[in-house]
Amino acid sequence: MKKIIYSLALTTLAFSAHAQVRTNLNVTQGAINSQTAFMDAASTVQWNNSNNIGKGMVFPRTDLTLLQTLVANPNGIGSAHPNRLDGMIVYNVGTGAPKINPTATPNVTPGFYYYENKSRTLQGGKWVRIGDGSANRVLEIATNEVATNVKVENNQVYTIKGQFTSDGSTQARINFPAGMTSLYNIKIYKKNNSGATQLVHTQLYDYNLTANSGNNVTFGSGVMSTSIPAGTYDYVLEYFK
Repeated sequence: MKKIIYSLALTTLAFSAHAQVRTNLNVTQGAINSQTAFMDAASTVQWNNSNNIGKGMVFPRTDLTLLQTLVANPNGIGSAHPNRLDGMIVYNVGTGAPKINPTATPNVTPGFYYYENKSRTLQGGKWVRIGDGSANRVLEIATNEVATNVKVENNQVYTIKGQFTSDGSTQARINFPAGMTSLYNIKIYKKNNSGATQLVHTQLYDYNLTANSGNNVTFGSGVMSTSIPAGTYDYVLEYFK
């Protein structure tokens, strides 16, 4: 009798220590061998007949700005993680540069991401925000740096907005973002007397990235520089780093 009690106690303890994945109902039809889906909750009658129970999956919270080492041992073989976690989905709660392959992934924000890994190493992939490929995505350009959904030859394009004052000459000073290596696009605009936004310029004749006190820019296009009237202007800058 004592042996039975001890066995039950050890079994209960082991279950409590390791049962970290839970369901709110018993899955009565647990086997779906030789089928496309590896998991099926839609066939459970109790969940289908309820408006509130069994309607979502809760993902672990993952901070991609802290997650720096993926663990999958062994991997890259037919019986164990053959694709090295390619397609793994996480719910990210962090904001900033990811620890894994930060040069290939724009800064992350809270939301769902999947791990795209076509490399031959576990750490060689990148995080892709789910939904970033949608044509309906709205990018809010702010006074702090934002990664766009545009890359040129795998070089990320960033954007930022700001303001400068012109004295009416061909040159003005725009404080370029730290780390900027080259200009991709610029739009200079100004609000008219009625409050409507008016586009003033879309090109620069020349610009200087190494100036110490602000960065000199010369307005114009092609082989001709031009001046703009004195005043305060807004701009949207797109650039590489």
